[in-house]
Amino acid sequence: MKITDPDNTDKPNDSVDHVEPDTTSLISADTALTDPFDSCLDYTDEMALHWSLSPVEPCATDLDQFNKANESLLKVTNLLGDHVVESEEFAELMPELARLDQKLNLILELQSLLLRQSLSMPETRLVRLSARGMDIPLLEGEFMPADHQIVAIDAFIQHELPKPLKLIGEVVDCNTLGEGERRFTVCFLGLSPGVEDWLEKFVFRHHRRIVARQRTS
Repeated sequence: MKITDPDNTDKPNDSVDHVEPDTTSLISADTALTDPFDSCLDYTDEMALHWSLSPVEPCATDLDQFNKANESLLKVTNLLGDHVVESEEFAELMPELARLDQKLNLILELQSLLLRQSLSMPETRLVRLSARGMDIPLLEGEFMPADHQIVAIDAFIQHELPKPLKLIGEVVDCNTLGEGERRFTVCFLGLSPGVEDWLEKFVFRHHRRIVARQRTS
């Protein structure tokens, strides 16, 4: 894993009845953003992820369903990330609480392993994530999307939970790097304030955790 600190910047739709989206788009207000990593925290980690071109802009109902499911998932992932905080008042209970925490983590890992074996999970890739967007490497055989195309993303951000965030994003950058590595960057579209808030907390938690590991290594 690695992190980036902002203070250290370094199948198409064949339907003939398709109606063009209204110019008062639900997500058009977000398209001014061109760099999802500018002045915000992000981190890089292995993540199971699938993406595809979105033939049409999502409607209000779709976005509302995505946001409700995403906010619920992010609340759970942040809850799983909470660890027992030491306290002098409950000092005698701390060892037992720590053991219970470890047992719960083991149960979740085993449950996740069983679920992943029964599900058709996408391949993992090294993804850079912020609360505003993500940078996605292409796997062998995948095509490079074009700038400003809309993509649908299923991102399994929590290893213990084989349930993805369902995200919509606009491609804002495409790159071919050394040794044939190809990546593209998207800015998220249509996120509700609740999802934005919980996603920021999720990214911050991972950022803080990695910083702590780097300081102790």
